[in-house]
Amino acid sequence: MSEHRCMSLCDIDKRILRKAPLTKYLERYGECERIYVGSYFCGKYFMQIREQDLKEIKELCDQKQIMITLVVPTFSENDLAEGISKIHLFKTLLDQTMDEFTFNDFGMMNYLSKTYHSKLNMGRLLVKDYRDPRYQEYFQMTLKPKIFHQYLSEWIKDYGITGVEIDPTHAAIDFAEAPEGIAIGIHAPFCYVTMGRICEYASIGKEIDQKFRANNDCHLECSTNLIRYNLEDGMQWIRVGRAVYFKNETVQLKNLSEYRLIYFPIEWEEEQ
Repeated sequence: MSEHRCMSLCDIDKRILRKAPLTKYLERYGECERIYVGSYFCGKYFMQIREQDLKEIKELCDQKQIMITLVVPTFSENDLAEGISKIHLFKTLLDQTMDEFTFNDFGMMNYLSKTYHSKLNMGRLLVKDYRDPRYQEYFQMTLKPKIFHQYLSEWIKDYGITGVEIDPTHAAIDFAEAPEGIAIGIHAPFCYVTMGRICEYASIGKEIDQKFRANNDCHLECSTNLIRYNLEDGMQWIRVGRAVYFKNETVQLKNLSEYRLIYFPIEWEEEQ
């Protein structure tokens, strides 16, 4: 099985760069072919990514011949215009080093396919399989991802989809039904379980009548805080930004000859 090692800084790039230079993380990780930047879960986070941070990431990637994927979240209606403006700004800034997008809703799939000539990945929010390990009857089964249906072949043809990203939702995942030629990305070691439009971190420091509002403006409090849950089930659970994750390091990949390992180095950040 051929593994292409990648790293995701999505939703954590600010906290990563605040702790240590990105070179430190790359030295620890070893060979890396691609870095994912942006956000899977939060339009507010995406719009507050600093140009200077992206310039530093691009410069390092150019030095080490690493490509960049820009991950685009689902924006609220109020944030859509600004979000699209940021996409264009980031695409221009990252230039040829950024050769593909990951999108997380079908409206953005349509927009990106018509606007840019870049490769397109279906993001993890579009993969709708059961993903809660507390239900052991589901977690211990071998998953055949629901995304591998007849419509995916049509999207590949009509929109030029080149990749699909999968979380380690189960003890084993069978890729026998994956379309031929599609690039498979596997997130590791954390699987996202759920996310929402209401962010705990955004409520920090707000008056009681302003807390827990959908799509609340924030100062990226998630970049300096991390929530750990103790569910007494023997698994590691964390909340980063709007998303809750559990750790699954032992997933078995079946009928897969080649894939991207998309590593999420959130634990390393705490060690710096």
